[in-house]
Amino acid sequence: YDQGIIVAPQVTYAAHLYERAAMGGVGDAAYAMVLCCREGRGIRRRASDEIQWIQTAAKLGSVQGCYLLGVSYYEGKNIVRNKQAAMEAFGRAVELYEAMSPRAKENTDRLLPVDGMTLSEAVGKSLYMLGYGCIADENHPEDALAYFQRSASFGCGEALVAVGDLFAFYSMDLKDGGKEAAMKARLAYEEAVNQGGPEGVLALVTQYKEMAASLEANGDHEGAQKMKSRVFDLLTQGNSLGSRDAAVELAGCHWFGYGVKRNRNKAFNCLNQIAGGQAEGTDRAVTCLADRLAWLWIGDLYLDALQNASMVTDNGTCVKMAYRAYQKAATLPLMTGSEGRYSVPARLLQQFDADKKAKAEAQYRVAVLGMQYFKGTVSENGIMEPLGAAVMA
Repeated sequence: YDQGIIVAPQVTYAAHLYERAAMGGVGDAAYAMVLCCREGRGIRRRASDEIQWIQTAAKLGSVQGCYLLGVSYYEGKNIVRNKQAAMEAFGRAVELYEAMSPRAKENTDRLLPVDGMTLSEAVGKSLYMLGYGCIADENHPEDALAYFQRSASFGCGEALVAVGDLFAFYSMDLKDGGKEAAMKARLAYEEAVNQGGPEGVLALVTQYKEMAASLEANGDHEGAQKMKSRVFDLLTQGNSLGSRDAAVELAGCHWFGYGVKRNRNKAFNCLNQIAGGQAEGTDRAVTCLADRLAWLWIGDLYLDALQNASMVTDNGTCVKMAYRAYQKAATLPLMTGSEGRYSVPARLLQQFDADKKAKAEAQYRVAVLGMQYFKGTVSENGIMEPLGAAVMA
């Protein structure tokens, strides 16, 4: 009745049957009730009911339920935050899976509710979180590596990136002056990319950019150009896989001519596509972007349009749109550790630092643009406040 197999779909009746089965002790049915609560499918959508069904599913031995309970405890989502209880729930998910027969695993996935998480996904993510706990809360990179490698065997692309990060950031293998560790990191990132997920693209791009810079510094311009072309190809792949970050960096390649012939029109169009805007020079091209870096790019591109009439012809509009974009970039809150990001801590710190610098740059541009173009219309505070914030940052 949920999936409309043989009979016509009736989600309300399906939820009723799931609830009866869960009350009879079926863990998978309790997990199905979690999804019904989350999506409001067949029953009223309530966060309090959802966490109760998550707890019931975990208690009844649902692997997916244990994983969701672990995430709830770790994030403090609708329940008191408890990292120890979270790790116990993740461990329980792995134990339950390992105790299941092959037939039971097959049947569980075959009867999976609509939009449900497969067993392998739940186990892979549970192992990933166990590894994350080792490195983030206990600083035990060797234990974390073992969990991440097991997680990767379940097809978790994030785990492969984490394996690479451990070698790249924690220097777990310092033979040959760290070269072997760098090679292992790159191989892990490449495997993540080859699996068809976007997770490893940006990590691999960072490594190739460093290699390109090193080759260029040593006078090998041909080798550096090959690395840059590889960066462009990777970002194109990441963009096609739906990575917003890759799309923004791809616009940067077009803007600077990195790995591809410089074309600012393509950079502008690329960011417009991210925004979902159809018309150039409209509010939609700006208001649909949420990422700070994308706002900065949009501002830069609108200013560049002053010298490129083929993009936008209304100079006054260009300046206003650039100023508005920089303001948005400057006022977006800084990243914290609460966005559900479970990257290796060293990578998170790198991202936090980059975000702080981007915010300071945006504050500076707001002040400068206010002085250059809006003198007399922007208040003194509208210039001095962002300028002071940029200096402090």
